[in-house]
Amino acid sequence: MKRLLRLFLATTIVAAIQVHPGAAAVSEDIPIPGGTAAVAAALGIHPVPDRGRFLSEVARLLYGLPDRRASGAEAVVGRLRQSIPSTEGAGERVPVPLTAAVWSDAVFHRRVAADSLALTILSDRRSAFLCYGLAGLDDETLQYLVDHPGVLTRLYTRNAAAFAVFSSSLHVRGGRVAPPGGDEAIPLWEAIVGEKVTRPDRFVSLLFAQADGRTAYLYDTIGHLDRSRQRFALGLWIDAPARLASMRALAVTWIASLGGWRLTSQPFARQPYDAAAMLMRVSADASGRPTSPASRSFWSHVFEGADLPDDPARTLRISADDRPIEAAWLVGLTSAGDSRVRAERLDQFALGQRVFAGASVADMPDALVALRAFRRYHMLMVTLERIGIREPALYAAAARVASRMSPPDPVRAFVATTQFEGALALLLRMRLVGTIDAVNAEALVASLVAVPLNSYSQYLGGILRWLSEDLRPAIRSADTMEAAVLSALSGAEGAAAPSIEWEGQRYRLDLAAAERRRLERVREKQSGPSLDLALDLAAAARRLTSAALTLDLVRAVNTQLKAALEALPATPMEDDEFPPGVAPPPNPRNHVLKAIDDLGRLANTSDLARAPRAAVDLVDAADEVAAQTLVSLAYAVDIGDPDGAALLSGDVSRRHDFGFGLRDSDLRLGAAWAMPRQDVASGVPWHVDGSLLGLDVALATLEWRRLSSDRALEAPTLTANERDTFAAGFGLMNPYALSDTTRDAVSEAIERGRHRVLSLKDGPDVEVVAGELDLDGWRRRALAWTRAHEPERLESLFALSELAWLGDPGREIDLDPWGASAIVSMGCMCTRMPSPGRLPMLMGRPQIGLLATAVPDLNLHIARMLKNLRLPARLAKYVLSAAVQDFIDEVRATDSDDWLTLVRTAAGVTQERIEDYVAAAAADGPLVPDRTR
Repeated sequence: MKRLLRLFLATTIVAAIQVHPGAAAVSEDIPIPGGTAAVAAALGIHPVPDRGRFLSEVARLLYGLPDRRASGAEAVVGRLRQSIPSTEGAGERVPVPLTAAVWSDAVFHRRVAADSLALTILSDRRSAFLCYGLAGLDDETLQYLVDHPGVLTRLYTRNAAAFAVFSSSLHVRGGRVAPPGGDEAIPLWEAIVGEKVTRPDRFVSLLFAQADGRTAYLYDTIGHLDRSRQRFALGLWIDAPARLASMRALAVTWIASLGGWRLTSQPFARQPYDAAAMLMRVSADASGRPTSPASRSFWSHVFEGADLPDDPARTLRISADDRPIEAAWLVGLTSAGDSRVRAERLDQFALGQRVFAGASVADMPDALVALRAFRRYHMLMVTLERIGIREPALYAAAARVASRMSPPDPVRAFVATTQFEGALALLLRMRLVGTIDAVNAEALVASLVAVPLNSYSQYLGGILRWLSEDLRPAIRSADTMEAAVLSALSGAEGAAAPSIEWEGQRYRLDLAAAERRRLERVREKQSGPSLDLALDLAAAARRLTSAALTLDLVRAVNTQLKAALEALPATPMEDDEFPPGVAPPPNPRNHVLKAIDDLGRLANTSDLARAPRAAVDLVDAADEVAAQTLVSLAYAVDIGDPDGAALLSGDVSRRHDFGFGLRDSDLRLGAAWAMPRQDVASGVPWHVDGSLLGLDVALATLEWRRLSSDRALEAPTLTANERDTFAAGFGLMNPYALSDTTRDAVSEAIERGRHRVLSLKDGPDVEVVAGELDLDGWRRRALAWTRAHEPERLESLFALSELAWLGDPGREIDLDPWGASAIVSMGCMCTRMPSPGRLPMLMGRPQIGLLATAVPDLNLHIARMLKNLRLPARLAKYVLSAAVQDFIDEVRATDSDDWLTLVRTAAGVTQERIEDYVAAAAADGPLVPDRTR
């Protein structure tokens, strides 16, 4: 019996060693005196980090944030040690990389007991950083450091900050460093670091010491790229003899581009648009070769200026042997200048690769014009992409039209710009809601761009002719032009609207009908002239210039004009209705009155020759009315609730500032086409600056609704830029692109992903799931510990987007319509579902709200809730109009990189709350009682 017992114990011990190889040597669970909640409260950290990542997270929050001074944090921990003696109880246990013995020997060089190790680590900035960096390593790499304590000592004494931030791409396998890119990349990294990978002790020390951590930043960035971008960055697609020179050039350019970055003071901070951002955006094939346009000469010409070349084919000389872009060349070209210039070049490059990837060599001159135009006519180029235009010649033609709309006279510039931008805004909306398809949209854009614009930047009724002759036949007919346009802006007819049952009553989800009602109410509030009035004035002008003009026809036109006066405001608009420096446009009523007076003097047939003079005034009046009306219509689409605060003072579109009052000529040229934004400056009436294109993003917050106003709200913890990113994602979500089929597929994928995570408690290794999601080392270590000690919390460590990826391994579901804004991550005015593994690349940039682009979890949560409630997918945006507002109000993140609190808050919205949002839609929204039953 004893022999059997000894055999059983021996077998069990061996099995334990096989299941957890080296676990006892590389990590240890240590007590937190007083417990994690008490320590977090004493340090001002809320919410309390999970136990599986407690020590490393506290270390980051204490010393890694720009508003935390090291000396102050050390003093706080010192006082904490005095208030909670290390001998007071066992406390909760949390994991620490390495054992107390290793910390004592290799780091502190004095004996530190396990029960006091946590506070000892946290009381010293360098040891806190070392702890954080070690938590990002895998067990085999940790084991190497245990076996080579001298490396630990050097990291602690010399390079703790760099190691903390960039450690997770460090892997030691079989006694040698396994660098990003695999065996092919070994000669490259050995040349850059200056040491063989077979000598990890020296390699690791040099890696984190070189160039104040900048070489480690490059190493870690390439380590987090997907395979195709990784191969592009390393130059593995280039012939082997040239790879090393390319890699050396990249290292030199990379280090130079980070001149203003200070690792020691703000180790977790990143420059908003640095070289890493470019490597994230570049598109490459499986070998790493960049996709077209990839010619160096092409991109050199694109970036050398903003003026549109008169002869782009002559400017551009692309030969068959022209070298393609390489990482070093591209990083050097796009990382120069200030943050604004870098962002602009990143967006230019990304647009070119997205839109012109299939363009031929013959198309490159037009592509050059389009991408040059991006700098000054940003929203024009982006809007053409949103509409679905792919023809480079159409981009180039549109850019040349825009370039002729900035004469010295701001009045003419205003009238021409508002007509062109307003008409394009209508087309974009009609395309998004499905009123016109891609083919018709491209034809309408082409005909709009072809409308003649004279040398004085006047359309002379041309846009109105386009509205009546080109646009009107392409949309549903109606009694008036304005009615037809409002119907087209509202989307498909409501006859096929789905019928649903909700709280014992039957409803139809009729987005088109609800939107039509809203638009009509907004237009009533705006109380401006209609499109039909502008068309009537233009028609009257044409009648006065006809060859068959008679006195009777003149009198009929005059009678018509007198009736038109009733629809024109008698009082001029006040100066304070407009932003500073912008004069009110002429009152079209004055032109009509002058025409009436001139026509009234025509007494006999010989006077008919003077009739065309009155036609000139009527053409001007028609253009001015068209300009005012198209601006108002563009605003009506995105202004939100007609009873909201934005319309309390009338038609706020009159205050729109195109920047014509700017003194700087270069700024003035691009202001009318810049991304629009709300201006809430003190002493200036609320208005929007920039383009009319993109108002769905600029005015997104006007659609948010706070259902309950009887509760006190704390100050939001999200930065203004993160809130802007969430607002942009909401504005860009297109309910007409959401289907019940996709909603169900998304919900089912999340559920499959949940089951895979829950199966980790008893089933496969965490590394299987972690590998599929390309999780960083910190996530992997926290997951492994949580699985062993708190398996019930495993699911809470995943974002819903990650669960959806796990549940859709074949990538068969189009998740992008449910995604987050990609404006700051890709330069695309679209929604995208973030790819797994990108989180580490997005952190440290709160100044642009980049992290929020990786958190579409509220959208995904709404999708699965709608499925559970058997409600249509197209109701999602209406539900989100209240859900996003509550989310912004209620989320309490520890810092700007606390993505986990964001995803947990999103997934924690209760079904009861969702039902309240739906009830609001039934009270005043797209859910209308179904009277057919």
